Order: sequence, then C-alpha cells, then structure tokens
Amino acid sequence: MEFGDDKMLYLRDTWKESNMICDVTPLNPSSNGVWPSPNFTDPNINVHFWDHAFPHLQLIFLVISFLWQFLHFFLRRLGMIRFTSHMLTGVLLSKSFINENTAARRFFASEDYKEIVFSLVSACSYMMFWFLMGVKMDMGLIRTSGRKAITIGLSSVLLSILVCSVIFSET
Repeated sequence: MEFGDDKMLYLRDTWKESNMICDVTPLNPSSNGVWPSPNFTDPNINVHFWDHAFPHLQLIFLVISFLWQFLHFFLRRLGMIRFTSHMLTGVLLSKSFINENTAARRFFASEDYKEIVFSLVSACSYMMFWFLMGVKMDMGLIRTSGRKAITIGLSSVLLSILVCSVIFSET
C-alpha cells in the first residue's frame, strides 16, 4: 500500500486498495490557517488550507453561491424564476458536465466524505424549508380539521413508532 509523503499524517486522507480502506485518525477538518506558521518545527504540519475538508467545503459553497447569483442576475431579466438558476448551477457543476481529469473536476468531485456532507446539508436545508412552510401555515386550520384527518395523522405517527420499536428492540 502506498502512503505518500509524511504530510498526509496531518490530513484526513484515504488510501484505497482492492480490499481495504485506511483512514488517518483523528479527522482534522479545520486548517491551521492560510499562511504557514513559524511556530511549528515540522514543515509537514503547514499544509495548504484548502487540503482540509472544511475550508474546501467553504470554497465550494462560495463558488456555488457566486455562480448561482451570476446566472440569476441574467436569467431574471428574461423572466426566469430563481429555481432555474439553481438548476443550471447544479448542472454546470455536476460530474456529468465537467470533464474528467481536470482541476475543476478534482475540486468539485473528490472521493472523500464531502459528498456525504453535501447530502447532509441538503437534507437539513430541505427540513428547514418544510419547517418554515409549516410555520407560515394558518393555525386556524388545525381546529377545523376533521376526525378522519386527526385519525390518519395520529395512527401514522403511532404506527411508525410501534413498528420501529418492534424492529429495533434489543431482545
């Protein structure tokens, strides 16, 4: 197995073999800063800040935001809604649109856990969206709901709790 140079010990990096995946622990998502620090005697600690997960994700979010705003600036003059610029940004930065073995492809589509973080962020954003939609709901609708709606709502919650408790019970 090839481990690369010594500075990989300070990064969260993954080496792959046909039957094994090894990770460097503990995971270090944050960098030591943009500029190298003279306080560290080991030069391998002073790695590029974008090699860490969190600054890399911040740069990706920044590029996505700028591209989205740039597209929306021109598309709104054509009468397009914001969702159109969101979709075009996603298409332009997707794996199917960016050529393989390019710097942009390596920057946006890495093989580490950034895609999992993006899916978690998108799931949290989706939940926040539906929470905000529920907050804007008229609370008077709750009192006017019928018995059938209340029965369906309570049974769906209680039945799912019951089924999960049976499946995941420790016996």
